Amino acid sequence: MLGKFIKYDLKKTAPVMGVLCGLTILLGVFCSIFMHVSQNPGKYALYELLGLMVLCVVSPLYVITQYYYKSLYTNEGYLTFTLPANNKMIVSSKIIVTLIWATIFCASVFISLVAITPESVVHVFKEGIDPKALLMIIYLLIVMFLMGLSGVMALIFSICIGSRWRNHSTIGSILCFFVLGITLLSVYLKNLGMSVAHRGDIFWGYEDLFCVPNLICSIVLIAVFFVATVNITSKKLNLD
Repeated sequence: MLGKFIKYDLKKTAPVMGVLCGLTILLGVFCSIFMHVSQNPGKYALYELLGLMVLCVVSPLYVITQYYYKSLYTNEGYLTFTLPANNKMIVSSKIIVTLIWATIFCASVFISLVAITPESVVHVFKEGIDPKALLMIIYLLIVMFLMGLSGVMALIFSICIGSRWRNHSTIGSILCFFVLGITLLSVYLKNLGMSVAHRGDIFWGYEDLFCVPNLICSIVLIAVFFVATVNITSKKLNLD
């Protein structure tokens, strides 16, 4: 049953999110073309960066506000919870689909960035790359992605907590997310500092920011926020 809900929600959100992901990839392709024919390639690299920044704001806002929040915490939620399934399954489906689109969007951003300088990628494959270096890059990308997902789950959990404040749900969500954001940042920076101290260095690098403790913390936080949101929302739902 959960699979059917996920499939339904993916179809429902695909028209908009598919377009946003497609635009993200096309942005990199077009900027790459203009960079190769222009005498000022740096300008189009800046356009790419600004465009990705806009899309990185628009996409999460659509998924979380127009899809997740609207389908659970507004008048539309009354219809959603009349479906023949328990509340936990319905809420789980919404969160899982949000995370799926977050994954697909991150992949489209990566493809867009690669599309700017495809010759660099070709050069790397021609020259060869140290397997250890390749594994390190993959590891860093995975940890970066999971840290980002923990932030998304923190926002979803904040919306869940904010909905408890009937007349001030927006303020409650913002305050909760602010507190959680500071907490997550403190945890990640603490782990970074411990990693730097362990190496006996005074400078930090990407290997410190994306250290194993931050990988573990990200996975744990995603799981905790997921379970807490599903249980709280399914048991104590306040609809606008």
